[in-house]
Formats: sequence, structure tokens, C-alpha cells
Amino acid sequence: MEDMSVKATVTGSKCAQDLTVAGFEWEEACQTCRCVNGLKQCKASCPPLLCDEGEVKVLEDGQCCPVCRKAYTEDPLSQCHRHTEIRNITKGDCRLDNVEVSFCRGRCLSGTDVILEEPYLQAVCDCCSYRLDPQTPVRFLSLHCSSGESEPVVLPVIQSCECTSCQVTQSDFMLSAL
Repeated sequence: MEDMSVKATVTGSKCAQDLTVAGFEWEEACQTCRCVNGLKQCKASCPPLLCDEGEVKVLEDGQCCPVCRKAYTEDPLSQCHRHTEIRNITKGDCRLDNVEVSFCRGRCLSGTDVILEEPYLQAVCDCCSYRLDPQTPVRFLSLHCSSGESEPVVLPVIQSCECTSCQVTQSDFMLSAL
């Protein structure tokens, strides 16, 4: 019986070979490698991947080749931004109709990660916050009351919205079981 074993020694990027089977290849770090004229040549060993519409290529932890997964399409309205709407403002029996009001709404990054130093947890907490108009930070309005008098109110004038730190303290995340 013929010996079909393969002996290959790889030193850096060079190969010293005693191959009894021509064309021997091996897998190494998610690549297919072989020795050609004393040099190690490697190429990606993943098959071509075409994802369907609405999918994206994702490289999952511990895997060599990407896979297709549904694309996460976030509703653009869910991102933190400034909204404006017409509202009727009331305070007790006083009222003012059709007032343009701006406000901030939407999602921002938040999460907690494990770290190897005290306090062992690191929080990222951003909130959808406002920036007031620097020239006119507030509007003064007069609500009309049923008694015929007027009630003054102050309405903030929001110029823009952005994700900013929620100012969470690290003591909120200390591990009590340590």
C-alpha cells in the first residue's frame, strides 16, 4: 500500500515541503493555503455569497465566512430629531389655539458593557435632547381665559435635537454581588 501522508513545514511565509500528494491544501485562519515553489499562498476559502434584496452580508462571531441576514432598516422617524406640530395649549380655564410647538423625540444609543476593571460595567446612555434657539430661547404667549383675562405662559423655542449623555452615574451600575 502506498503512503498517502503529507508532511509540510511552514516557516513564516515560506514552505519547506515533502509532499507525496500533489496539490495538497490546508485550512488556516479562514483561508485555504498551499505551498507553491517554497512559498505559502493563501486565499479566502468562502464561497461567493449573493444576498437577497433586504439582506446584508454579516460576519458572525467565531465564523470564517459571512452569511446573509435581514437588513435592519430603522424607521427614519425613530432617530432623534426635532418635530413641530400645531397644538392647543390650555392651563386651567385659559386656552390658546393653533400654537406651533417644537419638541424632540427619537432613539439614541444606550447599553451597558462588561469591562475588566472596577466598576466592571460601563454604561453608555444617550438621550434625545434639545438645543434652544440662542437668539430667542423662549416665546411669551398669552392664553385667553373664560373670565376675559389673559394668563402669561413661557414656551421654549427648540432649535435642534441631538443625542447627548444622560448623565448616568457609575454608582447606578455597581455590582452588589462582588
